[in-house]
Amino acid sequence: MTAQNFAGRAPATTFDRIAVSRIAAIAAAIAFGTMGLILVSIGAAFPMALTVIDQMNVHVSASDLAVAQRLAPTWPIFAAAAVANVVAMFGVLDRRGLGSRIALVVAGTGLALAFTAQAAMAVVGASLGDAVDVAGVVAYVYLATLMAVIVAGRRQA
Repeated sequence: MTAQNFAGRAPATTFDRIAVSRIAAIAAAIAFGTMGLILVSIGAAFPMALTVIDQMNVHVSASDLAVAQRLAPTWPIFAAAAVANVVAMFGVLDRRGLGSRIALVVAGTGLALAFTAQAAMAVVGASLGDAVDVAGVVAYVYLATLMAVIVAGRRQA
């Protein structure tokens, strides 16, 4: 082979960077979409649970009923967070300046809120063990998503 054969080829690292960036963008989009779907489900679940409990005379513990009654009015917060995650999903796939910044902000905010919720629940009481575990998993999902958004936002050198 001569030097001319190698002159037109891009180095392997360029392809690797592009592939890693695209895979990271897809992974982040999947995570944002999944979190958006989960948040919509949570936002709808508490008001529906109260309706079902009232109409079907379902027996639930007093503590579960109290949690549902406290969280039912917060459905707009869950809906707004779900919309933010869907916007971030499209933003990370768009990979332009504003879309990547939106995805970065949503991932960072989700991470901060999940860690804050986990710490707050741990301080409030040990009876919320499962909820603390769920908040921890959500925090780590957002951490992984944040890292994927950063990798996806990298431009090829």
